[in-house]
This record gives sequence, C-alpha cells and structure tokens, in this order.
Amino acid sequence: MAEKLDMYKCDDCGMIIQVIIEGDGKLVCCDEEMELLVPHGLSDEMLNEKHIPVFVKSDTEEGGEIRIGSMPHPMIPEHYIMFAEAIAPDKSHFKLKYLNPGDEPKMLLKHSLDKISAKIYCNLHGLWEAQND
Repeated sequence: MAEKLDMYKCDDCGMIIQVIIEGDGKLVCCDEEMELLVPHGLSDEMLNEKHIPVFVKSDTEEGGEIRIGSMPHPMIPEHYIMFAEAIAPDKSHFKLKYLNPGDEPKMLLKHSLDKISAKIYCNLHGLWEAQND
C-alpha cells in the first residue's frame, strides 16, 4: 500500500513521485512498477556527513533552517541536492524546496524546528532522512 508522502522512482526514466492520498494500487511508469524510495538514515553503514540534514535554530526568531550536511554538500551539475523537504510529525503539512547546481544547500523555515523530519535527495546518492526530536 502506498502511504502518504512516500516517494517512488521509475528505474527507467528517473521520474520521482510523492503520494498525496494513500491507496492500494500499484504505481507504474514506463510499463514497470515503480520502486519505493527508502531513505538512508543515521544508522546506515553508508553514513556520509554531507547528506544528513542538520537542524539549526534561529537565534533571533522562531524557525531556523535545515542545512544539508555538517560539511556543505557539493552543488555542481554532476553532484547536487535536487530537493529538500521538511515534514510535520503527523504528516499534516510539509514544505518542499527544489535546489539547483550553484544554490546553497539549505532550506529556511519560519516555523518551529521541534519534532520535524527532513528528507533530501542527492542526484547521485538518493534519498536521505533525519529527525529532529
């Protein structure tokens, strides 16, 4: 079953979709069933500091930012973060920011950073996730 905010990728054409309303059907693209993207996380053997979302609270106002990596992730055409997403614990709302080569690898937020999760997608290394508990 496809669950709310799950992401799927077509292995043939590379299209990525995100589920808005849950359902029991199969997601198909290019005549093939799409692959559920399972994010890498902090416990994976593939841990790589430049892919882990880092939550930074603002000193002056509510909110802050999500930086991609404790060391900034490369943002060159051959290797960059394609998007970042902040998700409420109950999945009632989320914010999505598309990034391009040359952009700074971060996402500004105007709401509390407490208990949110963040997902980022690297064009070479896939989907990564971290929680701010």
